Formats: sequence, structure tokens, C-alpha cells
Amino acid sequence: MLTGMRQIFRWPIFEDEEKTRIARFLNVILLVAIPLLAVFIVIESNLGAIGGLAFMSSIFLVVFMVGMLLLLRRGYVKLASFLFVLVSWSDLMFQALTGEAVRDEAFVAIIVIPLLANLLLGWRTGLLFAALSILAGWVLVYAETIGVIEVSISRLPSAVETALILTVVFGLATVATVLTMVNLTTALQRARSSEVRLVERNRELEVIKNSLEEQVAERTQNLKATMEIGRQLTTILNLDELLNYVVHQVQSEFKFYHTHIYLLDETGEDLVMVAGSGKVGEQLKEQGHRLPAGQGIVGTVAALNEHFLSNNVNEVLNFVRNPLLPHTNSELAVPLRKGDQVLGVLDIQSEKLSRFTSEDVSLMQTIANQTAVALDNARLLSETQTALKEVERLNRQLTREVWQQFGEEVTTSGYRFVAGNRKKISPASDAWLPPMKEAALQKQLVTQTHPGNGDPAKAELAVPLLLRGQVIGVLGVKREETPDWAEEEVAAVEAVANQVALALENARLSKEQAKTIVQLKDIDRLKSEFLTSMSHELRTPLNSIIGFADVLLQGIDGELNDMALNDVQLIHNSGKHLLALINDILDLSKIEAGKMELVREAVDIKDVANVVLASSHSLVKDKPVEIVTDVSDMLPPVYADKLRLNQILLNLVSNAAKFTHEGTITIKASLNPRKLDMMTISVIDTGIGIPAGKLGTIFERFHQVDSSTTRKYGGTGLGLAICKQLVEMHGGTLNVRSEEGVGSEFYFAIPLA
Repeated sequence: MLTGMRQIFRWPIFEDEEKTRIARFLNVILLVAIPLLAVFIVIESNLGAIGGLAFMSSIFLVVFMVGMLLLLRRGYVKLASFLFVLVSWSDLMFQALTGEAVRDEAFVAIIVIPLLANLLLGWRTGLLFAALSILAGWVLVYAETIGVIEVSISRLPSAVETALILTVVFGLATVATVLTMVNLTTALQRARSSEVRLVERNRELEVIKNSLEEQVAERTQNLKATMEIGRQLTTILNLDELLNYVVHQVQSEFKFYHTHIYLLDETGEDLVMVAGSGKVGEQLKEQGHRLPAGQGIVGTVAALNEHFLSNNVNEVLNFVRNPLLPHTNSELAVPLRKGDQVLGVLDIQSEKLSRFTSEDVSLMQTIANQTAVALDNARLLSETQTALKEVERLNRQLTREVWQQFGEEVTTSGYRFVAGNRKKISPASDAWLPPMKEAALQKQLVTQTHPGNGDPAKAELAVPLLLRGQVIGVLGVKREETPDWAEEEVAAVEAVANQVALALENARLSKEQAKTIVQLKDIDRLKSEFLTSMSHELRTPLNSIIGFADVLLQGIDGELNDMALNDVQLIHNSGKHLLALINDILDLSKIEAGKMELVREAVDIKDVANVVLASSHSLVKDKPVEIVTDVSDMLPPVYADKLRLNQILLNLVSNAAKFTHEGTITIKASLNPRKLDMMTISVIDTGIGIPAGKLGTIFERFHQVDSSTTRKYGGTGLGLAICKQLVEMHGGTLNVRSEEGVGSEFYFAIPLA
């Protein structure tokens, strides 16, 4: 029971501290006001001093307060507070209106309302209800004055009534005042506590702020230094200058004890110290200081391609201190990376313990990576410049040799133009202008002026014809009466000389090209004649070999034992293969020589497909592969060479049989939906397929998808090349669709008859 009573008098607690405070105050006021009003109603009723309306109003107020208490327990604190203040004020005003107006004893309690409003809803609401109360008092006085309210003061309240009224009023006022003081005291204590915490927090924030400012300033300075080093690295092209700049800038900007760079030698087995800061760095470089890759801190970094950091090298196992660097206590080594390749190591040492942080690792790795890229660029530039010089030297040499040879082949050394007339001149001719030889020797423009001495003055100008830095001729100009050359005239002659040099080179190249074309035609003719001749010469004995092998296999000359039979079978098969190869080469040479002629006629594609089908069964006799046709009897004939069309399909089926281990090979023919005068013929297999990157090269001569395929499946790579050219001779194009692991489809179009 005691626990239940405690639950009734305990105020609700919410997450919001302010809400809990208001709920506590309202809970106390309601628990005090409800019993006081109840006692007041009972006493007034027994004394008979309370009227009917006043009695009902008081009962309503008690019931309403109980409802507010329940509303408060459900968490509606603000709503309960506002309704409590508003209804209480309204009830008091009702009591005054039905009683003695401003002289009514109930109106005295109106002073409590602003206090409660201020306590529960804030000072603004308290001022509002105070103003409303004052206004209501004057309104009641005015209403009494004009007779709207009739006041009877014949009856004075008894002492008991006065005591009860004062008890309720002062009780509620006292509770409100006490709660207000408690609220103010609590708020003051919290303010003082918050002030203390705020001062402490401000001190902590000031310390953090100063620390952060120092860190930000240091970080900013480090980033600026890193950016400046990176910017300079893009402008330095000399390798030694670049390395020395990095070590000295890193050492001075970041205040390190020592910095040096190691690069892997050509063998990749040793790290050579190529640059170091200060006199120690110069001394180590002069000594040719080097470390084996994979040993020590620097060697391990180069081998593992990972940075090394120790803020106390005295704790590093097997650390060997360099006698020239006795004060090293912290060390950081980062790899010089170009992609995944390690070019060397940037090693940094400090005399301080715990000198390096993770930010230092990041910054130094950035500088190391930029250095690696700059090193690689410097090396590439050096190699490129060397290569360009070599190319220029070779070009000059080649130009000189070619033009010397060309000069030996031509019979005319030059031409002389006088007044529109052209005349050939020889090397021994006296028509050459004196400055021309000098211009050829000096490789620059030469001018000469001859005073007239009574005769007209003469002016001569010679410009060398330069090609890739070599003199291939000279352009000479001579005129009379005007001894001086204007700048525009000199520029015009130089421009003409440049164009003449290019024109001469083009003429030489054109002549060489014509000679080359003639030579190539002769070579191609000789090749075709050789292939044709050799093919005929080889086919005769080869047919004899195949024939004799057939005789032996049939047992006409006697029975052979199993071993001999196997050997003869190999001879027969190899002969057949060689004969097919010779036939392919002969066909190809005929096509290229333009000697292959087609005998075109109306051909029934159904008949061709059946012939190919009958000839192809032996190709798949030992494999679970079926060769089928998908050719309608209703298809019209095509206009083609029957023998060559049969050859095309047989080659395509043979090619499919080689690369199909199981499934089907289908010979298909149908009318072309896009070109109604064409028929599309295709060979579809379920073989190994062709990689997408190889589709563009499979029709080249002597080409296979790869060498392993050649070894496994055999073949010369001529079949598809011959098919393609035969299809093109028929006016079509051989194409392929393929998916690796699924199969291939070779298809082409043939015109209808």
C-alpha cells in the first residue's frame, strides 16, 4: 500500500530535463490543490456558505484537476499546464461574476494564477495572465458600476470562511513561491556548474586549438614544401642535378639529420648511393658506397617494395650504424616506385627519437614517387636525345650516300636558265657561279657583288639545297645593273631553294619507287613461275609414290606384316597431305597471277551440298560428330563455277571438322533477305570457336589462331585464304561469326543464276 501511495505522489520522469521539471511542479501543485479544494468544499457546504453555482463550479474544478493529473502522467505536460492555468483562472472569474465581483473572497485567489503561469509556462505567459487578471478586475468594477452585476454586501464572510479562503490562497501561493525558489536555486546551481565546466572546456579547447594550429601550420608548410619539390622535379632534366636537388631540399625543408638516394644498378643486385646531403653525402658518393639488395634497411625496402620506419634504430635487430653518421636515432626509408617497379630507395635519418609520424611516411612516399617518375623521364629524355642524334646522323649519312649514287646515275649536273632558255651544264662547265661552290661548302647563303668599272654592275646569290642537313645541290641567281639584294628577294630565293630541294627528293623517290615496282613485278612473276613449275615437278613423283603406296596397301604385290602395313599407311597419308598442300599453293599462285579462270554456270546448290556431304564423312569417322545439310529443294540455282564452289564448301567443312570434337557440322543455304538476287551459304559447327581478338587474321595466308593450335590440329593456313579469294572471284565476301567454346559460322553470298 505504501508503494502504491508513493507511485501516486511520484511525478513522471522524461528524457527532456525541462519537461520533467515542469511535470514535477505541476504534479506537486495538483496534489496540494485537489485535497485543499475538497476540504474547502466540504466545510463550506456544512456551513451553508456556498451557493449552488459556486458548489458546482468547485466540484468541476476538482474533477478537472484530477483529469489534468492523469493527462500529466501520460506525458502531455505543456497541454496539462496550459489547461490547468486557463481553467483555474476561468473558474475564479466565474466565482467572481456569480458572487461579489472584485470583493468576492474567491477573487482573492486570482493572484495565484500569474505565479502558476510563470512557474509552468514561463514569464511571458505569467505576464499575460497578470494583465488579464488586472483587466478582468476593472471590467468587474465597471460592470458593477453600470449595474450589470448586482452586488450585495449585507452578508459578511464568517471568520471560518475567511480562514479557509486565506488558507487555500496562501497555501497555493506558498507552494508556487517555494517551487519558484527551488527552480531558481536549481537553475543557479546548474548555471554555476555549467560555468565551471565551460571554463574548463574553454581551457581544454584553447590547448587543443593551439596544438591544432601548430599541426596545421606544420602540415601546411610540409605540403607546400612537397608541392614545390614536385613542381621543380618536372623542370629538371639533368639526372645528377635532379638527384642532388631532392636530397638537399628534403634535408633542409624538413630539418632532417641526413638524406640520401640509392638506385639499383643495371643488374638489379646492388643499390648504389648516387646522391646525399652535405659533406657526408659527397664523401659516400666518392667512395662508391653501395649495398646489396635484400640486406639491411635500404636493401630490404628495395626488395619488398615497402617502406621501413623506426623511431629508435637502437632497437632494430642487426642495425649497423654508419661511422660517418654517428647521431642517427630514427630512420625512414621509402621505395622509389614507378608503377610496380622499384628504381631505388630514399633514405632519411634523424638524430631525434620518435621523429617520424605516419604523415611523414605519406609525404616522403609522395616525394619518392615523384622522384621516380622524374628519374624515369630524365632517363627517357637522355635516351631519346641519343636516339635522335643517331637517327639524324644516319639520315644525313643515308641522304649523302643516296644522292651520291643518284648523282652517278644522272648525266646532267645542272641546268642554266638565261632569258627563258634552258641549257644543260656539266661539272666542268664554266657556267657555274663562283659563290655556288662556297655556298655548298659552308651550307649557307652566299652573295657577291661585282662593281661595273664602267660596265653594268653584277650581283650573284647562291643558296644551298639542303635535305636533312645535307647539301644535294645549289641554286644560283645572277643579275645585272642592281648590285644589292633586298631582304624580300633573299627570302624568296631561299623559299624557292627549299621547294626545289623537296621537289628533287620527291623526284628521286618517285624514280626509285618506279624501279622498285618493276623489281617487285619481276619478283612476283618469277615467284609464280617458280611455284607453278615446282608444283608440276613435285606432283608427278608424288602421285607415283601415292599410287605405289596404294598398290602395297591393297596387297597386290603380296601381304605385308602389321609394322610394314602401318609404315606404308603413313607414307600414303603423308603423300596425300603433301599433294593437297601443293594443290593449294598452285591454286593460290594462279589466283595471285590472275591465271585462275572460273567456268560459271547454273549450279544446283542441293547437288553440291550432297557431294560435299558424301566426301566429308571420312573426316569425322572417329569422332561423335555428324555432318548434316539444311538446303531446301525449292532453292533456285546459283551462278557459279561448280568445281570451285565444291572446293570452297569442302575446305570449310574440312576446317570445321578439324576443330569440332562433338556435335554437328551443318551446311546451310537460304535466300538472302536483303539482296533477293543472292543466296547465302554457310557452314556452322559446334567446335572450339575462335577468340574475338583473332577473327580479323584467320583469313591471312599461312596463319593459324596460335602455335599450339597449329601443333594440335595441323594445317598450313592456306585453306581459308584460298576460300576467301575464290568467293571474292564470284563477287561475294567470306565472313565469320564465332564465340569461343560455342562454335563458328563461316558464311558467304553467291549470285543467283
